[in-house]
Amino acid sequence: VEPAAEPQPLLGVMEDLELYEQTVTLDPGDVLLCVTDGVTERREGTRMLGDDGLADVLTTCTGLTAGAVAARIMRAVERFASDAPSDDMAILAMRVPGLQND
Repeated sequence: VEPAAEPQPLLGVMEDLELYEQTVTLDPGDVLLCVTDGVTERREGTRMLGDDGLADVLTTCTGLTAGAVAARIMRAVERFASDAPSDDMAILAMRVPGLQND
């Protein structure tokens, strides 16, 4: 699990937004996961899921389809705290085809 790009501001929220392009090379079977801060900033008291918690969940996703990865991330976010999530969340997972059974 490694970051593919630096975080950037949410589109449509700020005026005069400057975005920049980043390139990443993905290999067959790799999964690219994009999430909003509602995922990483999920809280239970003073604890926060954070980037490390998200990475921990991703380490358990080897071989899963993109949809299964997104579902596992969502379950982990929901289970992280007893209260319902209060921030909006978006999860986008894309898997590069090319391995057997893809």
